[in-house]
Amino acid sequence: MTDTLIVDDLAKKGRNKKKPRLDVAIQLYQDGEVTLGRASELAGMHRFEFESVLKAKGILKIVEVNSVAELKEGVSLINSFHKEKKQTEE
Repeated sequence: MTDTLIVDDLAKKGRNKKKPRLDVAIQLYQDGEVTLGRASELAGMHRFEFESVLKAKGILKIVEVNSVAELKEGVSLINSFHKEKKQTEE
């Protein structure tokens, strides 16, 4: 079953009868049933617009990594980027 059919099926069954597609897409994303990109497509929004909606609702993005080392490397990269940006602004 495709993601679009899942959303339509949920709405028809009444589980999310009064919720617009955006709310259903957010729920599928939070449940880990669809990716961020797919959820934004289901909501009929650009991915960045969907991310803004998530942020406004206080919903954190799901980030998957393969290992703790990969996570630490990513955090280190982000921190070094912010340090460089801060130095160029001064």
